[in-house]
Amino acid sequence: MLQAIPEANIWWMYKETEINNGSTLVNDIDMRQYYYVNSVGSTAWKRKSELFLSATSVDDNGTFSCFAGNKAGKAKAEFTLHVVVPMPPKPPQVN
Repeated sequence: MLQAIPEANIWWMYKETEINNGSTLVNDIDMRQYYYVNSVGSTAWKRKSELFLSATSVDDNGTFSCFAGNKAGKAKAEFTLHVVVPMPPKPPQVN
């Protein structure tokens, strides 16, 4: 939850690239999409932003940053995503 007066602009970045809703970021063939939803809380100066990643893979590993800024300053929150692909089970060994 972000609280800012005056109201802040909110945007997301991944590996130095701004995320636009519907971004694929990896390549145009890759259909995984990133998008975010900004919502207003009980008052106009309380806002929330949530990032959604569809069909993640190890290509999505990295640090995502959420920025909020207004004429009073700028703030950043980060999280690091680690996608782990499970290894298939080994077949039984025959002696």
